[in-house]
Amino acid sequence: VFYEWEKSRRKLRTEMTGKKLEDLSLQRLKSYVRQTIQEGYTKEQVRQALLKEGWSREIIQQAMGK
Repeated sequence: VFYEWEKSRRKLRTEMTGKKLEDLSLQRLKSYVRQTIQEGYTKEQVRQALLKEGWSREIIQQAMGK
């Protein structure tokens, strides 16, 4: 179980720094963006938080619909 979790985590880390995200991961990220904006955070605050966590600019743009 731990091996599968670690493998999944490594895969997501690789996707985070790339230019393309798998559909399911992108949908989850889009959902996160929508939820945080509904909670009152600005798009810029969300963008900065994602950058700080290591997400690439290209993926952030995809998640934010640009």
